[in-house]
Amino acid sequence: MYETAVRDGRYPLAEAIVHLFGRAECPRCAALFTFADEYTAANRPLV
Repeated sequence: MYETAVRDGRYPLAEAIVHLFGRAECPRCAALFTFADEYTAANRPLV
């Protein structure tokens, strides 16, 4: 998806794809996480 977005000149979309599927570092504790996993965990229905 990233390569297609770059090829088509959709640079903001390409950056969003990198953030969504990439890893990030918590500024407080330096833990690495993925946005997709954190979003999924935060939006799970209550059982």
